[in-house]
Amino acid sequence: MPSARRNGRRRRSRATSVETLAALGPAPVPPAALRDPDPVVRASAAAALGGRPPAERLAQLPPLLHDPLRAVRIAAARSLADIPEAQLEPEVRTRRRALLADFVAAQQAMADMPSAQFNLAALARVEGDAEGAERHYRRAIEREPGFQAARLGLATLLAAHGREDEAGEALRAGLPVSAD
Repeated sequence: MPSARRNGRRRRSRATSVETLAALGPAPVPPAALRDPDPVVRASAAAALGGRPPAERLAQLPPLLHDPLRAVRIAAARSLADIPEAQLEPEVRTRRRALLADFVAAQQAMADMPSAQFNLAALARVEGDAEGAERHYRRAIEREPGFQAARLGLATLLAAHGREDEAGEALRAGLPVSAD
């Protein structure tokens, strides 16, 4: 097997391992993953840190805000999105703000895609913008009625704000679509 293919498989395996660890719950992200030569691994590690306590994220993610690869920088900024600005060092605050604006602009450039609306909803949600999150979840569903992750996100958001009847309706409306 050519070494490039073997190396590609190893990189995907390392990135998948980091993502799998994150999906298992609040296990720590291996610090070496944040310094891995493969940007896919670094981006996966930055995203996985999003579920960790703020102090841990603040200790590990700021260097990735300067990563050579934009995707890594944005993953780090998204994982810091829910931390209040007052808890951030001024330079981190400025970098996070700029990178999140870059992310939003990239998603808005693809606004006709359901996945872009879903990504904007997820960001709005972690930033505490329930109205914005609801608007983007609904847009994702309008563009792709079978987008069950958007339906679940919308239902979860609505239920969290005491709108259980609307949450149930959002899920029920997706049943005929998902049966197709």
